[in-house]
Parts: sequence; C-alpha cells; structure tokens
Amino acid sequence: MGAQQSLLRAKIRDLVVRRQQRDWYPLREVTCLRGHVRGGDATGCDTAIVNGQKETHLRKLPLVVLLILALELLLGGCARPPHLSTSLSVQKKSDDLILVTLKVVNLENSVTTPINIEVTGQARTAGHWNKPETLFHPAAFVLNRGEQREITKFWKTQADGVRTTLVIKEQENGHLLKSEKAEKVF
Repeated sequence: MGAQQSLLRAKIRDLVVRRQQRDWYPLREVTCLRGHVRGGDATGCDTAIVNGQKETHLRKLPLVVLLILALELLLGGCARPPHLSTSLSVQKKSDDLILVTLKVVNLENSVTTPINIEVTGQARTAGHWNKPETLFHPAAFVLNRGEQREITKFWKTQADGVRTTLVIKEQENGHLLKSEKAEKVF
C-alpha cells in the first residue's frame, strides 16, 4: 500500500511540476493515422498529424488532481486497527509448573494486518515479586477472518501468585492495539 501511495504522489508531483516549469510545452490535440483523436506530444516521434497549432492546456488537471487526492484519502482512511478478542488463562499444574494459554480471535470479516504479541510474567515467591520475564514473543502473524490462534507456554517457576502483561501491537507501524494486565493468586 505504501509503494502505491508513493507512486501516486510522484505522478501527481510530475503533473503539477511539469505545468510550472519554464520549458514545458503544452499538450496538443493529435490525430492518429487511424483517425482517432487523442492527447499526445506533438513534438515527439509520433507518426500523427497535428490538428491546428492552437495549444490546449490541461484544463482538467485540477479536477484530476482532486479526484486522485480524494481516492488516496479514501484508501488511506480505510486502514483501521483489527478487532481482536483475547483470552489469557493461567493455571498451576504442579508446584513448579504454570501453564499460560493465550487465545486470540479475529472478529472482523477481513484479514488482519500482521500483529505482534508479547506476554510477560512476574512470579511472587514468599511475598516478594521477582523480576518480570518474557514468557512468549512469537513472530508476527496474520489472522484470517474469524480465525482463532492459541499459544501455550509452560512456565517453570515456584510461585504462590503471578502477574501477567499482554501487549498486542501492529507489526508494520507499531501502533498499540491492546494492553492487559492480570494477577492471579494460587
């Protein structure tokens, strides 16, 4: 999408700058040998005949530029963050094993942009909180419409309570989509 927008901007710039340059020659009406009338460069290597010497300027240029800019705004305005539903569950399986499960569901009828997920955890042992550590940080992925993805992590730590932080961002631009904190005591 970014490459298309930059190409579109370059074309608009070329149209506007050419019109303002001193050596720019206006386009003339040119008749092709088949008899069709088209806009063309009368001084180029075209095998066509010029219909009169009256120079016709690009009268429709402001309208074309306005339509192109409106189209760019419409396409750029459609970009919105994906709607996701998340569920983070923490279960103690044994004295030194905790199961952390994250479920992510795409609620839209379209494919999401690539999303980046990070879950950090902090264990409480004997009344003191340990340093936070990253539990999982998978590679960015895309969810199809209605798709659900489940990510599971076995966390080996002895704890009587845990704090988790879930952060979801868009991979392409880094916009924060969701940030959730939760605490569970066993």
